[in-house]
Amino acid sequence: MFETTRNYIRRRRTEIPKYGLLLFDHSLGEYMSLPSSLTAPQQAEYEAIKARRDAGTLSWKDIYNFKLILLRHYDLETLKSKIIGLRIKYQCLVEVAEFNNYMTERAINLNDTEHPLTEESLEKMKTDYTYLLDEFFLRYAYISAHEELRTKLLWRGAFSTFCFFFLAAVFNILSFVNLPDQYESVLRPFSISISVVFAGVMGAFVSMQERLQSFSHKGDPIYNLSLLTHGWLSIFLSPISGAIFAAILYAFFIAGLLNGAIFPEMTTPQGAGNSSAIELKNFILQTGPKDGKAFALLIIWSFIAGFAERFVPDTLMRLVNQKKATETAAT
Repeated sequence: MFETTRNYIRRRRTEIPKYGLLLFDHSLGEYMSLPSSLTAPQQAEYEAIKARRDAGTLSWKDIYNFKLILLRHYDLETLKSKIIGLRIKYQCLVEVAEFNNYMTERAINLNDTEHPLTEESLEKMKTDYTYLLDEFFLRYAYISAHEELRTKLLWRGAFSTFCFFFLAAVFNILSFVNLPDQYESVLRPFSISISVVFAGVMGAFVSMQERLQSFSHKGDPIYNLSLLTHGWLSIFLSPISGAIFAAILYAFFIAGLLNGAIFPEMTTPQGAGNSSAIELKNFILQTGPKDGKAFALLIIWSFIAGFAERFVPDTLMRLVNQKKATETAAT
């Protein structure tokens, strides 16, 4: 799983967004201000990277290598200021525990007054700088891959929701046009059930969008990207769950298990006698909200059932626990 994700990141490194080119141009300006000249191999490497920049084939690897070329020419004070700047950004980028572990295990003390930095400390500082550079460039490549995957998931979710919306809209429109009585008597009552299910799907889609938008970039980028790469099925099951939860909540309201001013009041047919059963056809055709206010509350709660995916399961568990508590008290 992780190897698949790593290969995906490697492919994405060949596509540099505009902010990547901005980073390279900034580094190029920094190189132009360096007083020292490059060696022949370094100059050849620089010319090759610059040629790829002009040809539009620059990669994150090229920018990283160019940063390493610049590193060879930093003096002690320049490198110190660079490391301090990267540490501030790194602290905002990763979890607190990860940053504390870096400061404890890897970071060189730049403010040790008893043992001031010397030229001998330069190699350790370069190692520290290279580690930070590795972490940043891995995340630069990760962000591009993450945003592309997130966009694909959102488009797929929006497409599936739109298809259901189209079917629901057609069904509801047909229930209001002048149709033969035998069709109208069936379509119109079913429009309530379709509206309930659609509100649940919409709530689940909005919830899915919220989760994708709030997906954390902190922690291991390979692991985070793997969750998106291989966890897309669980995301797309959310609208299905939303539809099921909305239908169950609709049944709760019909059964009178949830009562109060904020819950819709429903009407349902009664049996002809104590021993008579209600046919499914009559139940579907004659069950629905009592008035317009009840219908509006029904749509709102159906949306909530899809959006807050734990609402209906928690309600079921609460009813089960109440039943168990009642039985225990009776014994």
